[in-house]
Amino acid sequence: MLYFLALLIFQAAYIFFGQKTDAGMFNGAVASVAYRFISIVIILKATQDKRWHMIFLTSLPIFFIYLYLVNLIRDSIANSYYVWIANGFLTAFLSGLAVTNYCYKEDQKSFWLLLSALLFVIQIGLFFVNKFYLKQDIFLHMVVVFYGISHYTFYKFMIFKDSEKS
Repeated sequence: MLYFLALLIFQAAYIFFGQKTDAGMFNGAVASVAYRFISIVIILKATQDKRWHMIFLTSLPIFFIYLYLVNLIRDSIANSYYVWIANGFLTAFLSGLAVTNYCYKEDQKSFWLLLSALLFVIQIGLFFVNKFYLKQDIFLHMVVVFYGISHYTFYKFMIFKDSEKS
């Protein structure tokens, strides 16, 4: 049920981003942060072995790349700058959690989580390119494709998580 709430919030984020206003960007960024937070809660509940220092270390490269992208567009997101930084932190943490989990537990569940996290990072990168740099239909289509595939892979992770409980 929590996953469906996260999906609903993520869909709201994209609706807000489509408004092309400062308020829409801010609300979209807040909804995106809420989605990432709920996703992390789901993943933390589903993983047993949490190696916090490794999660932190594997999160750093993605966080620095994200900060660089946010710094490039800071004039366009002035009202929601700190929300985007929080989004970057949560995205990097989610990715670090997935990479660390896969490194220490190579199973189907960890594979699908890793694949999902990587696709989410690619999706965010393509979103930045499409929204702030090159407004091309191909990037928008790629964002939509990666959106679908990343949620499919995350749902596969959820299925494997639920099958472990049974």
